[in-house]
Amino acid sequence: MTEQEKMLAGMIYDPSDPELDRLRLKAHRLCKDYNDTYEDEKEKRESILKELIPQMGEGTCILSPITFDYGCFTSFGKNCFVNFNFNNKNINLFIKL
Repeated sequence: MTEQEKMLAGMIYDPSDPELDRLRLKAHRLCKDYNDTYEDEKEKRESILKELIPQMGEGTCILSPITFDYGCFTSFGKNCFVNFNFNNKNINLFIKL
């Protein structure tokens, strides 16, 4: 069982696992990129979010700043609204909003 599988199952895992490190660093960089954009940079913001949250429904609106540990384990349905200062540690649950 990989460390990622353990984490998602709610088991004790090693957060310094190279794959988890890679995913976490990618998410943190994407969050920083997103938080550094202006609200009227819609195409740029949408592109960043699609990479950060691959399972994001059409019409989702997320206000910055945001923080994700991984992002790729989260999904949003259609037309979701997320207010500013959203902090998601998604380490053991798939969050479906």
